[in-house]
Amino acid sequence: MDYIAYARTSYFKVKDEELLNKIADSYQAEVVHRDDRAALLFNYGGIPGWNDPEQWEDHPLWTDEYDDTFFFRLLATTMEDGEGAFLTEVGTEGMRYFTGIVVAITSKGNVEWRSLDDFVSELADQFSEFKFGPRDY
Repeated sequence: MDYIAYARTSYFKVKDEELLNKIADSYQAEVVHRDDRAALLFNYGGIPGWNDPEQWEDHPLWTDEYDDTFFFRLLATTMEDGEGAFLTEVGTEGMRYFTGIVVAITSKGNVEWRSLDDFVSELADQFSEFKFGPRDY
């Protein structure tokens, strides 16, 4: 069974629409607008960033070292000062398991993420006197 994921950002104010469109094209995303804000919808599924297109190798943020935050920091450069966005992914492999991740990105290039498993672990710790069964099959 294949893993199927859907991902999108929340809406944010954009200072560099041309760069945002270039990012969208290279990561197979669609730019959508609401009022004076834009968001990215990832049509192929899943959060990008672990498979960066080679066209970004000349970008000042690029490094030859593995960097799983490059995409997020690149996206941050398109945001107006003081803006932030959440990039959310939900996915499943049939009914075997469900997963999710939320990445907070700020215009200053801050990147922080939490997974659904992080939340589940926190809840399991909170209710440690109870026994929970496995979550996958």
